Amino acid sequence: MSSRNLKLPHKSTLSEMMRGFIALIESQFQITYFSMGIWSSRELRADPSLMNMIRIIIKVVQDYAECGRDGSRLLLLWLRLVGYLDINSIDLPSLLNNNMIVKQAYMVTTMPTALASIYASFSINDGDSSTLHRLTILLHASQEETAPQNMMPVRVLVLNAGGIQNPDFPRVFYELCEQHYPQFVLVTETRLGGPQARRQRLSMPFPATSSLEPIGHFGGLWLLWNTTTFRCQLTYRTDTSLAAQLTL
Repeated sequence: MSSRNLKLPHKSTLSEMMRGFIALIESQFQITYFSMGIWSSRELRADPSLMNMIRIIIKVVQDYAECGRDGSRLLLLWLRLVGYLDINSIDLPSLLNNNMIVKQAYMVTTMPTALASIYASFSINDGDSSTLHRLTILLHASQEETAPQNMMPVRVLVLNAGGIQNPDFPRVFYELCEQHYPQFVLVTETRLGGPQARRQRLSMPFPATSSLEPIGHFGGLWLLWNTTTFRCQLTYRTDTSLAAQLTL
């Protein structure tokens, strides 16, 4: 019998741990339990290497979580992967050391300035379920005849998390911060809101933060900054955009 025709249990009847794994896959791949399998994921079609993340999750569920083989079997059925993945052949340590699982980032360094503005926003295209993120950095010219002496570049790390529940996100985040020493970090596609996202955001090594909640399983962003260089003051915020002024 095709897995498409099997009746899967309602999410509310599953254990809290199993619901957590399902929520992780839903947010990362923008699919819905149990009506959409993994082949319906636009994220996977755009980046087939993300199948490694599915391998990691299913292997962890089977070998390290209380849900065990029953849990991994449920995920295989939901995702329409029965007969496609051999769980016993998955090399988990090798996958976890794969740096390509998540590393979509840009480092922006501006000209030296004493005053700047940051504008960040996202929008969702309902037609193809895509998300567009925008970042604008404006440098304000000095009104004085001579430029101020205390100017410095603004360094902004822009990281597409593809969902902050991605198991590889914390490692890549810390690696990039240690490599580039950004004053500001813009994390796009957080895909998680509420208290859980707030706890994770506040655990990041930046003393000041702001955020925009995702819409369903789409969008969401964090703005994190270091208070030892530029002072950052939010000037306005909506459900899908925020702006801040930076001063030395």
